[in-house]
Amino acid sequence: MEFDTAPAAALAGDELRRFLAATLSPDKASVDAAAAGLDALAADPRFPLAILAVAAGTPFLPCLLPPAAA
Repeated sequence: MEFDTAPAAALAGDELRRFLAATLSPDKASVDAAAAGLDALAADPRFPLAILAVAAGTPFLPCLLPPAAA
């Protein structure tokens, strides 16, 4: 199982949730791929806020959205 590790997509919420859910899989390859994806995302300074948003059940936090085009 492969995961997209693009921080912008993952920090939006859905990808991060998939990574977290995949860490509970009985398939070692899925768990390893999810852990690698989470490791890659953890380098983003917004990662702790994204984890809080997922834990709170919010689809996103406003500070995680890209700036609006002027």
